[in-house]
Amino acid sequence: MHTREITVYLTTDIKACTAREEQIFRLRNAFPDFNVTLCASVEDFITHVHNADYAVSWEFKKEWYAGAPFLHAVFTPSAGREWIEPDPAGRTPTIFGRFHGKIMRETLLAMMLYFNRRVFDTLQNQSDRKWERDAYSDTHSLTRQTVLIIGYGNIGRECAKVLKALGAKVIGVKRDLSKGTNDNIADSVITFDNIIPALREADHVVLALPGGRETDGMINRTHLENMKKTAYIYNMGRGNCIGEEDIVWAVTYSKIAGFWLDVFDKEPLPLTSKLWRFPNVIITPHSSAFNAEYLDLYFDELIQIIKYLETKRGA
Repeated sequence: MHTREITVYLTTDIKACTAREEQIFRLRNAFPDFNVTLCASVEDFITHVHNADYAVSWEFKKEWYAGAPFLHAVFTPSAGREWIEPDPAGRTPTIFGRFHGKIMRETLLAMMLYFNRRVFDTLQNQSDRKWERDAYSDTHSLTRQTVLIIGYGNIGRECAKVLKALGAKVIGVKRDLSKGTNDNIADSVITFDNIIPALREADHVVLALPGGRETDGMINRTHLENMKKTAYIYNMGRGNCIGEEDIVWAVTYSKIAGFWLDVFDKEPLPLTSKLWRFPNVIITPHSSAFNAEYLDLYFDELIQIIKYLETKRGA
């Protein structure tokens, strides 16, 4: 007789992304009829996934599906599609994390306020022991600004909620509106084909695009030329959507005021990259969704989804 099992392999060199015993304890409490196994290695995971009804992992190779005959779904905290290979037989769905926006919206807000409130000048003035009150006379409030979010999905909408609460005008950009916008948050939602007028209006441009060929070089010099010189770009999606050479060009010739970059075409960002040299290019190491609550939020989501799937299966 098959013993029902949830097999978890969430181990990385990043503490926020590594499952803890208390999180596994939550799974066991939520699903007392299941064996819940926390694996310490890939080899351990491959062994246990043979009996798994549900697998939770950062990675899953296509050849592993054949050895998992009871598998109903593969779960991953990741929003990106790079590390979970689809089931060649099309039998087992992959369910990606959707919780990231709750953290990323705070990171984005921090970066916007960093630029708007001239935190870089504050730190320099403190270092120089300067009491320079007039330096803030030309700062700006989000309340009177326009934010363009390119890639208006789950993460984009979470960001929009916070920005709207602060009084910003928000314009979302989606590739396709044939199924409607399904949105009551943004002031408007447009397609990418109509982006140039919105770029001319925007004070902040947020890139929340997925990776893949469809988004390669999606933002280029033509788009940068049509932005305000006082505007900022924030890339928190994938690094392929805007080329490093175009970023360097834009900063070198003051086409826009600056960038926050959390993602890059090559990661880690090479030490030889020209991006490191610019004070108005803020670099973070693909970490906009990381904090101490990262996997706690994910397990909240995971438990609810498994409960739903079990209800559908009539368990």
